[in-house]
Amino acid sequence: MIDPTGKVPGRGAYVCDNRQCWLDSLAGKRFERALNVELTESDRATIEAYAASHTAAQESPETETEE
Repeated sequence: MIDPTGKVPGRGAYVCDNRQCWLDSLAGKRFERALNVELTESDRATIEAYAASHTAAQESPETETEE
């Protein structure tokens, strides 16, 4: 379960709000170590999808207005 609020009870792992942090955490098995679990392919797919959708807005350039 991904909890962006950090308020769900139980063990968790903090990952910064950057897509590359999420992908690096998956590749380096940091989630498994932090949570003491083995991720299934379904878990990995869920995390990859969340990282892609959650961080996509941050990667797109904002429109700047000139005064």
